[in-house]
Amino acid sequence: MSLTSGTRLGPYEIVALLGSGGMGEVYRARDTNLGRDVALKTLPDRVTHDADRLARFRREAQVLAALNHPHIGSIYGVEETDGQRFLVLELVDGETLAARIERGPLPVGEAVAIAREIAEALQAAHEKGIVHRDLKAANIALTSHDRVKVLDFGLAKATDAAASSGAHDPLHSPTVTSPAMLTGIGVILGTAAYMSPEQAKGRDADKRSDVWAFGCVLFEMLTGTRPFKGDDVSDTLAAVLKGEPPWEELPASVPPSIRSLLEGCLEKNHRERIGDISTALFVLKRPFSVPAAAQIQPKSARFRAKWALLALACAAAGAAAAIALRPRPEPPAAPVARFGIALPTGSQFTLSRHVLAVSPDGTRIVYVADAALYLRSLPDMESRLIPGGDPAILPAFSPDGQSVVFWTDPALRRIAVTGGVPVTVCETTPAPFGIHWSEHGIVFVEPGTGIMRVSANGGTPTVLVRVTPAEGLVHGPQLLPDGDTLLFTLVPGPVAASNFLDKADVVAQSLKTGQRRTLVEGGSDGRYLPTGHLIYMVEGTMMAVPFDLKKMTVTPGAVPIVEGVRRSSPAVGNATQFDVSSTGVLVYLPGPAKAGHDDVFLYDAKGGTTPLKLGWNVARAGILASTGGSGPLQRYKGIRDNTLDSFGSRPEGVSFR
Repeated sequence: MSLTSGTRLGPYEIVALLGSGGMGEVYRARDTNLGRDVALKTLPDRVTHDADRLARFRREAQVLAALNHPHIGSIYGVEETDGQRFLVLELVDGETLAARIERGPLPVGEAVAIAREIAEALQAAHEKGIVHRDLKAANIALTSHDRVKVLDFGLAKATDAAASSGAHDPLHSPTVTSPAMLTGIGVILGTAAYMSPEQAKGRDADKRSDVWAFGCVLFEMLTGTRPFKGDDVSDTLAAVLKGEPPWEELPASVPPSIRSLLEGCLEKNHRERIGDISTALFVLKRPFSVPAAAQIQPKSARFRAKWALLALACAAAGAAAAIALRPRPEPPAAPVARFGIALPTGSQFTLSRHVLAVSPDGTRIVYVADAALYLRSLPDMESRLIPGGDPAILPAFSPDGQSVVFWTDPALRRIAVTGGVPVTVCETTPAPFGIHWSEHGIVFVEPGTGIMRVSANGGTPTVLVRVTPAEGLVHGPQLLPDGDTLLFTLVPGPVAASNFLDKADVVAQSLKTGQRRTLVEGGSDGRYLPTGHLIYMVEGTMMAVPFDLKKMTVTPGAVPIVEGVRRSSPAVGNATQFDVSSTGVLVYLPGPAKAGHDDVFLYDAKGGTTPLKLGWNVARAGILASTGGSGPLQRYKGIRDNTLDSFGSRPEGVSFR
């Protein structure tokens, strides 16, 4: 229902309608209490009459309120008056970037300056774990003081399931729906012309989706036209998925580094796309510093330009890399680095469930001590508390390493590694038997039900694998890279806590066919590594075996790689306290396989065990981390002959073996 000038909503007096779209109407209003002009954004009935969606919207708004950046439009509050719910937003005087582009392409210098401020806004939000998901020229304001303001930050994310395709212009509406919804693939969110390929396929968006949209906006500023066009939504989505931008429309004055930046941002394969907006920001601050390259015309030229940009990104991160086009022999394996992370005096791990995780890139560790979350960057000397992350158990990193999901009674919650207000993902109780966060969502084991999946943005979990208590117990799920296969530990039921380790198997199950295959009998806590290996636990020893991801088969000849890894109590699932990154960093808590069990085992090539009854006396305080070598398996092989007693009672420092 449209509001007329003079209408009062609490202390706010409507002045004029500023605009409307699929996600509501925006009005200029006067805050009579504070004597300032604000923007009021009314919410559609389909949002305000859905209690679940509204509750989620409020939670997201609370997180967004923590964003304080000069290039991000502020949110002042979520209000309700006489049944009318609305957002109170910062009023930005000026025109939108879309309106500016309608008058023609921007000069290169002006476009680069605007893009730099947009990138700064995105970087600030991404560092808080917030993804825009609807970045476009119409959501970027140019103030009267030549400042950029990115608007609607994360609001589309907060109201995704409530959106409709009934906006005035489907190519510019904040949320659209596509034929993918009709085929059951998923719901497509965002704006078609700026939508990343993964969004167009109905998959979850992450910060790389914002990088794609940023590339679309930059291309549009430089050319005056969108990189992917169509007569309707379907044609536009087809162009996003299959088409190429009209590179020939880029002005000749555009620096080669900016051309390379665009190529990296608009890479359809999200794994090959620029992974962090900080790379774009680095290039935009030095647009003329990269040596000239060939025009972006043939594919081979674009390939070389992309490698040049990646080399530049490595320099920005302080890393040194050599990129060669000719084959070279394999480098010798680097020495294995082993070091311990000691807890502060008086602190204790919270061992009721899994207590530690390592980021996918292997640069950060998060662990639970005294029921609180602590973050340790490997180059740093000390860990730091994550504000807002307590009480907590079962931490797991997001795919980009910028956020952590954890459980606190009675829900899964998500928080940025920098801390803040935790966002509820979904309610689940009792505590899960394992959590894994991948690009395909968050999977967790709900005791008594089975393996569940929920979007990282929240919602109602769905059952992927149903396992009743009579059928057995499952824990430690991992969704493999194909997005269709679940790896997990299964104990055929009915299960008694005391015989968990004796009966566990590592299994893989197809979500499409439901076919289940046993990979390892008598093992648990299986994890797939990108090197093509499966690691798993037999009692307190970590084993490794070659694993064919396509055939879902293991090659006989498992080898022990780490001995003495602590487990949680049998009463709460016997989860082994370790995690491994995709880059080969292994983090684990040393200790006996189970309380009061100090036997040493002999392991054969098939993973069989023979107790030797020798006993051992190894220090078990703190976390051990390892890295080095040319691949995860080589790194672990380098560890297996080392004892742990060299770390003493408070393991710390670094030793190379």
